[in-house]
Amino acid sequence: MRVLLVDNNTEFQTNIRGLLSDYDVDTVHFRSLSTLSKKALREYDLIVLSGGTGPTVKRNHHQYGSEVDIILHSKTPIIGICLGAQLIAHTYGARLTKLPKRVKGIVKIFGVRQNPFNYFYHGERVFASHEWRITDLPHELECLAASGDGVEMFRHVKKPIYGLQFHPERRLERNSGPRIFRQIVSELIG
Repeated sequence: MRVLLVDNNTEFQTNIRGLLSDYDVDTVHFRSLSTLSKKALREYDLIVLSGGTGPTVKRNHHQYGSEVDIILHSKTPIIGICLGAQLIAHTYGARLTKLPKRVKGIVKIFGVRQNPFNYFYHGERVFASHEWRITDLPHELECLAASGDGVEMFRHVKKPIYGLQFHPERRLERNSGPRIFRQIVSELIG
């Protein structure tokens, strides 16, 4: 299985690759994504949009044009992490608002409805680090888990697209992020 990791200036690329160690992973920086042909993109079984320190999604959405194109048109499964999740949410019309204070550390998330990940229905701990929250999801996106700060996990209702506002690649303290990420990958590509 082949995975394309789109690097949005994440400092944790190695950690993400570690979560995907059972797969062949190619990495491309988000600014170089346009150099890949549509045919080359179709050869991947999964696309992961990393978190990172790239330009703010809400204010600089146009700088992510190649990722937006993939989000809207690719049939390949996609997982967005933090900034990648914000990009997916914003592309479909969700609301992004700046938090009064950056969230950084372990947060508790709760399942909001019956879903394939009911093992965290009563709450799981994940690592979060963001200053923007996702709210007001459009009808195309379904919230699977939330925290007191907003949507933490969502999926597209018809396409194989998931967004994780938290960082499953961060293993500070005991948290369920890696397990949740691996379960999504398993659901999407086996």
